[in-house]
This record gives sequence, structure tokens and C-alpha cells, in this order.
Amino acid sequence: RESNLASAMESLQSMASRVAMEQGKVIEYAHQTVELLSLTRDLDNASSRGDCHRFLSRIVKNEQRLSNIAIADRDGLIFCNSAETSIKVSIADRSYFRDALSTNDLVTGSAVYDRSVGTWSLPFAKALHDDEGHLQGYLVVLVDLQWVNRELAKVKLPEGARSGLIDATGTVLARYPDPERWVGKSAAHTAFYSTILSLRGKGTAESTGFDGVPRIYGFASIASASTGPIHLWIGIPRGDVTGQAERRFALTFSLLLVLLIFAFAAVWYGSERLLLHPLSVISEVAKRLGRGEQDARTNLDYASGELGQLAQTIDEMAIALLSKNEILRLNRAMRILSLCNKALVHAQEEQQLLEEVCRIIVINGNYRMAWVGFAENDEQKSVRPVASFGFEEGYLENARISWADTERGRGPSGTAIRTGKLQVNREFATNPDLVSWREEALKRGYRSSTSLPLSDRSETFGALTLYSQEPFSFSADELSLLEELATDLSFGIRALRIRASHDAWSAKLERSMISTVEAVAGMLEMRDPYTAGHQRKVADLAVAIAREMNLPEEEARGIHLAGMVHDIGKIQVPAEILSKPTRLTDVEYLLIKEHARAGYEILKGIDFSWPIAQLVHQHHERIDGSGYPEGLKGMEILMGAKILAVAYTVESMAAHRPYRPALGLDAALAEIERTRGIVYEAAAVDACLRLFREKHYRFPS
Repeated sequence: RESNLASAMESLQSMASRVAMEQGKVIEYAHQTVELLSLTRDLDNASSRGDCHRFLSRIVKNEQRLSNIAIADRDGLIFCNSAETSIKVSIADRSYFRDALSTNDLVTGSAVYDRSVGTWSLPFAKALHDDEGHLQGYLVVLVDLQWVNRELAKVKLPEGARSGLIDATGTVLARYPDPERWVGKSAAHTAFYSTILSLRGKGTAESTGFDGVPRIYGFASIASASTGPIHLWIGIPRGDVTGQAERRFALTFSLLLVLLIFAFAAVWYGSERLLLHPLSVISEVAKRLGRGEQDARTNLDYASGELGQLAQTIDEMAIALLSKNEILRLNRAMRILSLCNKALVHAQEEQQLLEEVCRIIVINGNYRMAWVGFAENDEQKSVRPVASFGFEEGYLENARISWADTERGRGPSGTAIRTGKLQVNREFATNPDLVSWREEALKRGYRSSTSLPLSDRSETFGALTLYSQEPFSFSADELSLLEELATDLSFGIRALRIRASHDAWSAKLERSMISTVEAVAGMLEMRDPYTAGHQRKVADLAVAIAREMNLPEEEARGIHLAGMVHDIGKIQVPAEILSKPTRLTDVEYLLIKEHARAGYEILKGIDFSWPIAQLVHQHHERIDGSGYPEGLKGMEILMGAKILAVAYTVESMAAHRPYRPALGLDAALAEIERTRGIVYEAAAVDACLRLFREKHYRFPS
């Protein structure tokens, strides 16, 4: 007897475990159903509620272990379900409703009594959102907790046997048979429930049932609800095991277990063939599409009922999405190309261009990060980052990228430089060549990347690398446009380097010319010691006036240089006339006046960046025509020459001359103020007066 009792307990445990395993498959199926249906956005359209009901009811009909599928609006009011009922049902008071509201994930509720179909069920819920992330409603799939008892009834357990389900709070969710009507009631106070708790819902035990009959039981946990586990029990009267028919019972019990396994297998085969296999295929395709694999397709038979239609919808949606995304990407790529070419046209400096190109790519292309690296010819053949924009967060500093044929050089950037060819990384998570960078890349949201070589005719000198937050992000047409961008950028870099080299040589030549001119001016001052420093002081005041007038800096520099040599024509005037301490004769004065023309003749053949010769020629002209050597008026005189005229007058009057003592700065300022707008340009006079009276300008010593 003891042996039979142990054997019976073992068989009951096997039966309970088998049921728990089957229940696990049902729950997995429910999970897949929720995830798949949440992708079918048309279900929340109120105008298609009739189609919605028919579609959902056929799913439940094909999988009878589901009790109901329902869709609720944002307030929790169900407007479409698989059950034919006119009862207005709200799920707003259910805990799973509140849980689903606070997360985008699938949530499991506690066992509920489904008022639509009149049975206890285990709910699985998920919030539905539109493409912009706005809440649209809720999808709920309910697993029928009575299906276990229905299957057990088919195998005809012995007289007096009992099976059922009870949750962690002690509520009886199912019982077969249930003549005492325990379903829906609490059994938390019973010895039977205490036995379940002591076993933690798993194992075998002898206990007294709700009807007072001693039985041996097998227990298993079949699901985990929000309140805790749901426990299954199967019990056989103890007397049937230990009585005279013990041998016949053992045989019967073994046959029952075989029948149960076959019953479950038949149900499972039908579900697997009709629903679970196509559903799992569709679910997997949906997940792949969600990961960005836009070429994923179901390849199912579209003629195989509603699931075939759903597969067709998923495939068509994927094709449409691919086409839409392709158009968006191409539009972005063309905009990037256009904006970068504009930046190339206006770029004055290489570093500025590279930073602007990276900025344009990230902002207008919706990329995670972009950077430019140049190949170094050091021992490690390192790639030096020179510009970047986007979510970089120290990635480049720690990446230690090389263009050598080593582990650190076999990533997209290094390979693009080494081979001179475009490199595409479809997915950081799976690309074996990117193990060295994978963890840090994924932390920053880099899912895929492309590296485009930057070449100078026969050699590749760097790479432009783009990172996307989506895997499989770069299409062939998009890459073609990006390659064109890299070619244009390479040309722009070459052009700027040529221009920079030319500018450097031009600047060097200009410095040489200026040094030569200043040397000549210095020699002139040596011939006229009484006016030593005059040209330098006039130049300093003139450039200060130009800047006070907000003239362009390039123009101000030209005025300064003209001031430094404005009296260079005096080199042809005899030294004794320049230093004569008495009044000049008319002939001597005419000779002095020719120095402006003579200076022009000396300088006109030198290719300055500014009109130096003309400024020297006109620095004694006056706006009323009273000046020399040409008697020019108003707009005929260059602005720089008008400024030099004011600076020349102030410095000359304020300083000592061989033929008179210094008149002083106040007298000089009073003179230009008196003749403002008559002899001297008003704007230049005003700027000069501000410099001395408000900004405390002083001549250099």
C-alpha cells in the first residue's frame, strides 16, 4: 500500500507538472498575441469595430484556451472584444490598467472574473501608442483559467477526484467538479490552502479537501500574476489508492496520464499548426522590423485566413515603411549635400569647414554623431580626430583608432583610410570587427555607421565617419550621395590648403614689402630730423580713426600702411629745403607740393593689397578742392585719403616744425572742428575728436 501511495503521488506530481508546462505555453502564446496585435494599428479605429470583433473572435475560436481579447480606449472603456456582448465594460478599475499606463512593456494582472464571458481569467495588457508616441488605448488578452479542468474532464478522472486553481490570496479560480460552488470564494482560512502554502505550491501531500474528503494531491504553480503565483491541484481520494482495487487503480492512473498527455498534444498540435507557428513567424518579423531590419518579411501564405491577411498587412507595411524611410533618408542626404556644398563655397578656414560639415550632417541628417579623422604617420598609424559634432561623450578620446592592419585598425574608419574605399557597419551589436568599440558605442546609442575616405588625388589622408541610432541604416542610394559629399569635402580641404599656402606666401611677401617700405621711410626721416616719427604718428592716428569709424579691418590696415609712407615722395626734395628754418620761397613750396605725386610714382608699380599709391597721392587733397596736387573734391577723394588728411593736420599742428614752434593739440583739434565738413571729412573729424576727448587717445612716443 505504501508503495502504491508513493507511486500515486509521483503520478499526480507528473500530471500537475505536465499541466503547468502546458500552461506556460499558453502564456507564451498570450504574450505573442499581445505583442503582435499591438502592431496592428487599425484595431483601434472605431469605424472598423465590426471587423475588429470578427477578427478577434476568430483568434479566440482557434485558440480556446484564451477566454477573450479586448481593446479599450484611453479611459479604459472596452469598445471592441472577441465576446458577443452589449455590456459596457470598463477596465479602468483594474490594477493591470494602471500598470500598463505607466510602462510601454507588457504587464500581467491578477486573476479576474471576466464579466464579458463569465469565467475567471489571467489578463495580459499593453498600452497602444501612435507613431508619435501618443496614447491611443489598451489591448488586453485574457487566458481562460478553466481550460485545465475541461481537459482533465475529458480524460475522466476517478470518482471523487478534484482539480482546481487557487491564487496567492486564497481565492478559488477554478474547481472541477464544484458541487459546493467554491469558485470565486476565498479559501484562505482552510487547512487545504495552508497545505499549499507550506509546499510553496509545488509537490505532493495528503490533505482534506473543501468537501472534507481526504485525498492525495499533486501541486504545481502554473502562472505568476501581479499578486503572486497561481497554484494548480489534482487530487484523488485516498481510499481509492489504498483499497482492494489498488492494482486496477494503478493501471487506470497510468492510462489517465497517457490520455492527458495525448489530449494536450492534440490541442497543442492544432494551435501550433494553425496559430502558433504563423503567429511566432509574424511576431519575429515584427521584432526584426523594430530592430531596424527593414528587409524582414514573413513569407507566409496570404490565403491562410486572418493570420495570412495579417502577415500580408505586416509585409506590405514593411515595404511601405522601407520606401518611406528610403525617401526620407535620400531627402536628408540631398539636403546635407546641398548645405555642405554651401559651407564649402563660403569656407575660409579648414577647421571651421570640418566642424560645420559635422554639424550639418548631425542636425539635418538625424545622425547620432559625425567626425573627421586624419591619418597620422606615427609608429601606431593613429587616426587623429580633428572635428566632431553630436553625442560624442568622450568616445573618440578612448577609441584609439588606427589605420594600420591591426585589431584597432580594422574598424570602418581605419579600413576606409587604409583601403581608400567606403566602409559600412550594418550593426555594432553583431559586427565581429567592432568588438573593441562595441560596448562604448552601444552606450552612446551608436547602432550602425559608415566611414567615407577623404582623398587627395592618389592618397587617402582621412575619413568622414557617421553614426546612426538605427541598425541597418544606410541604403545604397544614400551612400552614393554621402560618397559625393566626401568627394566634395576632399576637394574643399585641398582648395583651402592651397589657399592657405598661397595666403601664407602672400603674407610673407607683403611683410617683406612693408619692411622694405618702412626702411625707406626710416631713411627719409634720417634726412629730415625735425619731422622724425611724423609718418609713424600719422599712421597710428589714421588707423585709430578708421577703426573708430567702423571701417573694415582690411581697409584700416591699408590706411595704416599708407600713413607709414605718405611722405615717401620727399626723398626727391633736397634735405636743406626740408630742414629750412625760415619761410619757403614760392619755388621751394611748389617743389615740396610735388612730393605727393612723386610718392605715387614710386609706389604705383608695387602690387599691394590696398590702393597705397592712390592714398599717398591724395593725402593733401581737401573736400572743398583747395588741396593738391590735383585739386580733387568730395567723392573724388578716397575715404582713406580723407582720414589721412585729418590725421596729418592734427599731428603737424601739434608738433614742432623747423619754421615754427608747436601750436599744440588743442589748437589742432579746434582747427579741424572749425573746418569740419568744409575742408575735412565730417565723419573723420568726429571720430578724431572722440578719440582725443572721450577715449583719451595719445600719439605713440
